[in-house]
Amino acid sequence: MDKKSPITILSGRKAQAFEERVIDYLKKRQKLCVKKVDFDVSNFRNGELNIKLTGSVRGHNSVIFQQFSQPSNEMHEELFELFLLEDTIARSAANSIILCLPFIPYLRQDRKAEGREPISARTLLDLLGTAAAGKLVRIVTFDMHNSAEQGFVNFPIDNLPAKPLFAKYFASQKWFNPNTTTVLAPDVGGAKRAEEFATSLGIFDGISIMHKKRKKGQMAEAKTIIGDVQDKDVIIIDDMIDSGGTIIASVDMLKKSGVRSINVAATHGIFSADAVKNFAASGINVITTDSIPRDKNFVTENKWLTVLSIAEYTAEVIYENEIGGSVSEIIKNKSKTS
Repeated sequence: MDKKSPITILSGRKAQAFEERVIDYLKKRQKLCVKKVDFDVSNFRNGELNIKLTGSVRGHNSVIFQQFSQPSNEMHEELFELFLLEDTIARSAANSIILCLPFIPYLRQDRKAEGREPISARTLLDLLGTAAAGKLVRIVTFDMHNSAEQGFVNFPIDNLPAKPLFAKYFASQKWFNPNTTTVLAPDVGGAKRAEEFATSLGIFDGISIMHKKRKKGQMAEAKTIIGDVQDKDVIIIDDMIDSGGTIIASVDMLKKSGVRSINVAATHGIFSADAVKNFAASGINVITTDSIPRDKNFVTENKWLTVLSIAEYTAEVIYENEIGGSVSEIIKNKSKTS
């Protein structure tokens, strides 16, 4: 590319710390001209949001960052803040809009399991496209609950896997040995993810699968472990941890099966209900990413938790999108170095 591409970056209030980390990486790229644009936000007396940009985005490619509080009903205001930011930028003559949403809520309900239910994932993705008035050209996110949801929209979604970051982390641990480590899928649906992750770690002797039965609501009961886990270091891999019921049920059975150690890797750490208390009492290690915003004290107070940053990964993807490069090459290279 002969000249610098103008790119304006904005973020919702919850994503400002993450945005700053990404900008630090982007500013090191000589081909990009990065401009941070702020906005004023206030509430009308009835609680409605009011937004006004403090800088111009005319003719620029704009990237909007947003993160969503979990577990919290604040995410609904954060979603509407995002919709209003999209509308504001579209009406301010921006050239295009890219949404950087490390975690997207409402994606778990991607089909009608029973009658008289919504398909929430389709509804949310439709709203994201509509709010941008035809200027949304891409969404950048990590480990969607179902990759087939990309077919709900007519614009591309960079659904980035976090497993190269997890693989690099585990490969660096002193205890790690591919001959004495097994990767466990917490349910049958996660078998493919577990197999791919095991391969990236050089574990070729198969994986283990937890067969479970779900009780009322979110309660899950582990029934049978498929595969050999005795005297093994077990890594449980999943896309998200919500209440942690499935994981804790698996941990109890694994301990009875004589495993040596248990680590859990999940891209999105929601930690609702009693998850924090249950994981603290479980004696296992949990590794997740900073896809969900947390108070600075959250990690230091919970010694069982390790948080890996996806900021540099995100910056690399934004850069390649802006210069017309290859996102697939980024993923491939990260997998090679893991």
